[in-house]
Amino acid sequence: MCTLEKRGNLFILTLTGDNKDEHRLNPVLISSIRSALAEAKSQAVAGSVLITLAQGRFFSNGFDLRHAQAVGAKSGSIQAANDELLRMVELFKGVVSDFLTLPMPTVAAIGVTPLPLV
Repeated sequence: MCTLEKRGNLFILTLTGDNKDEHRLNPVLISSIRSALAEAKSQAVAGSVLITLAQGRFFSNGFDLRHAQAVGAKSGSIQAANDELLRMVELFKGVVSDFLTLPMPTVAAIGVTPLPLV
């Protein structure tokens, strides 16, 4: 999951989660990121900036292959796991598009401690 905080013209998107803070990209996280980006876009004004952060050890550890494997195991099909992985790739293309069309600069603060509350 993720959170979006607004401080004046500064938006802070923080990846949070329960998967050992690896922030593996699965449909739930992808949807959460897209929702936060849509909210930031709708509230953007001249001078807005988005900073992305992550709690835990990793900013993101890539696609959630365990999720895809679980989908395959549930249906008893390797093809279902492959199809789910391809679906996640397609879903993630929306995230890339959302970032590219934001009306503000974006900074990925990787490997830093969270910003102090002001």
